[in-house]
Amino acid sequence: MSLRRQLLILVLALMALPVAAWQVAVQIESVLREARQQALVASAVALERAFAFPESSPDSNSHADGTRQGLYVNTLSRPLNVDGYPEDWASWQGWAHRFEASSGPLAMELLLASHARDLYLLLQVTDPSRNRASLGATDWVPGDHLILRLLDGRGLRQYRILASTPGAVDIMPASRDQAAAPPRVDGAWRENADGRGYVVELRMPRSVIGSQLSLAAEDTGEGWNKGHRVGTLDDDDLGARALVFRSPDLSRRLARLLPDGARGWVLNQQGWVLASAGEVAPVTSEALRGWQSLLYRALSRDAFDSASPRDPGSDLRLSGPELQAARRGETGVRWIATGGRSVLSSVALPSAGSTILVVEQLGDALLVATNQTAGRILWLTLGVVAVVVIVLLSYASLLSWRVRRLRNAAENAMAPGAPPDVQLPGAGTPDEVGDLARSFSSLLTELRSYNDYLKSLASKLSHELNTPLAVVSSSLENLRDQELSDDAALYAGRAQDGAERLKKILRAMSEANRLEQALETTEAAELDLREIVEACVEAYRGMDLDHQWRVDCGLERLPLYGSADLIGQMIDKLADNARDFAPGGSDIIVSLERVGRRARITVSNTGPLLPEKLQGRIFESLVSTRSNSTGQVHLGLGLHIVRLIAKAHGGQVAARNRADGSGVEMMVALSGAPRLSGAD
Repeated sequence: MSLRRQLLILVLALMALPVAAWQVAVQIESVLREARQQALVASAVALERAFAFPESSPDSNSHADGTRQGLYVNTLSRPLNVDGYPEDWASWQGWAHRFEASSGPLAMELLLASHARDLYLLLQVTDPSRNRASLGATDWVPGDHLILRLLDGRGLRQYRILASTPGAVDIMPASRDQAAAPPRVDGAWRENADGRGYVVELRMPRSVIGSQLSLAAEDTGEGWNKGHRVGTLDDDDLGARALVFRSPDLSRRLARLLPDGARGWVLNQQGWVLASAGEVAPVTSEALRGWQSLLYRALSRDAFDSASPRDPGSDLRLSGPELQAARRGETGVRWIATGGRSVLSSVALPSAGSTILVVEQLGDALLVATNQTAGRILWLTLGVVAVVVIVLLSYASLLSWRVRRLRNAAENAMAPGAPPDVQLPGAGTPDEVGDLARSFSSLLTELRSYNDYLKSLASKLSHELNTPLAVVSSSLENLRDQELSDDAALYAGRAQDGAERLKKILRAMSEANRLEQALETTEAAELDLREIVEACVEAYRGMDLDHQWRVDCGLERLPLYGSADLIGQMIDKLADNARDFAPGGSDIIVSLERVGRRARITVSNTGPLLPEKLQGRIFESLVSTRSNSTGQVHLGLGLHIVRLIAKAHGGQVAARNRADGSGVEMMVALSGAPRLSGAD
């Protein structure tokens, strides 16, 4: 693995620093939010203690399970036009009290409002079996109607409210023996256009109702005994519901005690607003940009609930998990993400009189503080990581450059014409790379001296051995003219054969030496490799009648820049090698093809396979697999000469056994002649 890749892995490991910084920022956000939450809870507790709450809830007769909730009465700024049309009530439709019959489709929605001394009611009744009632001279004709029950010092009274025709309503006692006169009730009755119900709008004095209301819609069906009711009352219970009013006095007292930048509500157990006051502080001047808001949301993760902002002026009823906690007698806290870039912290705690106190404040200051802290930590960490990455990559690049320069210099130190004393770059530096350069310089100097000695060894041996070998040869020839005994003649013949073998060895060594010298002086030119291969194979056919020579080439012409004589010599060596190992009568195939930008020559023959240990060394000097049973000299220089010529032509050599295991393939890939003197 390269130094750059190793340092890249180290850099990736450094990315743990931003991850750790992110976790620290998350913890900081959690601590700041917790501190903000505790401060708001403490403020709400102080407010609850200072606030004079009512002794009892306005809907104290409600059941603990919430099945008998109070009826909320909204406060009007002006009187309503009682005409039976619900448009004046549109802004409160979402808070209507809904009642449904235990069986059948009968249902009723009820809205209440008050202005001065009057109480307004809007009833929207769903009744598919519409049956109109009417008021006669002495009695009434049964039909769909409303039942109103009143309980005061005069006892329990029950009245029917009905309309003979759409328009004004009539009110009458529910029984003939009821002596009290009906209260004054103004109203309008409108039937739905689809015939599946009706709308009744009523106005009556608040003094008549008091603080509780019992009201129901009754469907007579096909007769009085078959009717059923839906509303606050039933046959077995008075069904009175407490009226819940928003208290201006409570709102004023709440406004005086609320801290700056906060808003609050006083609620009953069902969440109906008894009092409200205050406004949250405007967004701080250090308003967050879009990316900062996203950063804070990412830090806080799942801490926020998404909800629409609450309006103290128009919301009639509140809900939320913090209110559920307050109903259980616990302090509830909720963080709310508004539609904009702000967050709200909401605290709800139970208070005296079965009421709930809710206080809200904006958390923009928390956002700003958290983002400033987290941003500084993250940017500082990223900056440190960036500096470390740049320093490491710069150091890796410098170190890689020094190592590459050392490698290139070491390769060039062994090139022909290089000075005898090797001085590698960077040898003067006191670090480990400098030590390596100094060691390599000493090693390459020794290696170059030894290599030069080996290169001159062949010529020296030829010069030193030729004279004594000539003396031995001439002496043996003179001795052959003498009369010798049989044993002496045998020994003289053996000595003559040995002398001839020594001559052949010297000639082979001289040939390799001359080839290396020729590579330095040979001129390169444009040639047709196919033409050279075909000419060589044609010559082999005439000289070697023991084998079948074939050329396999699908190209009309294969140009190459190089030396035709050297390439011919290279093919001769490959052919000699194949001829020595191929059985008589077998095929020797010389193929030529283009592979990418290279020309590849392959000589394939049947015969013994290459030993596995020699497949990677067969082209080295003095390596041979031939036996000496033929009496010929094989120094293993033939394929070494092939490699020298291929290298001079920018090529590579390889040897392998055939895929079917029947023989051997020798391959030479040539790309040009960059190492010949005539090359560009």
